[in-house]
Amino acid sequence: MKPFVFMALAVAAAFPLFNCASSTIKMVSYNSRMLEDADSLFYSGNFEEAGKLYDKICTTSPKTEEAKTALFQSAYLNIYYKNPNANWSEALREFKSFVSLYPNDPRTGEAFSWMRILTVIKSFDAQFRSSSDQVERLKFFKKEAIQSQKYVLDSMAGIIRNCNDSRESVRDSLIKANAKLEDVIIDLEKKCQQVGK
Repeated sequence: MKPFVFMALAVAAAFPLFNCASSTIKMVSYNSRMLEDADSLFYSGNFEEAGKLYDKICTTSPKTEEAKTALFQSAYLNIYYKNPNANWSEALREFKSFVSLYPNDPRTGEAFSWMRILTVIKSFDAQFRSSSDQVERLKFFKKEAIQSQKYVLDSMAGIIRNCNDSRESVRDSLIKANAKLEDVIIDLEKKCQQVGK
């Protein structure tokens, strides 16, 4: 009976091994593991380290599926609203690279959409900076105009104080001061028109 019990135990012990051998064993590559780690860092908010891992995957294995996903994720990381170091110019460059390298990928349409959005944002940013510069120049001219106006008004007040009782000389002095003021206003209008162009 003992040999039969040993034989039954040996078959029972070997049965799980046969069952494991028949099931599919999933192999995880080094790049897949790095991509999972990078995604985990991204979703936990460690954007800087996630970006480094995405870049590492793209540079070490550029022709793999993991590199394709890493490049897309890296571009997305640079537009992600919670990323304090998001870099829209870098995101635009990476989305363009993604579309160029992987034109048949299903995410290409999304990449094109982001490229359009980022291009519009860059255009608005350039227009804003230009408008901001014009506002600063107008502020400068306004300050200059106020100083010129103050000078003319002070001159007119001096003329009035220093004039004799002769109404003709007062009127002539006021006409000259008024002409100076008009010249200052015309000069200021020309400068404002130049800034507005």
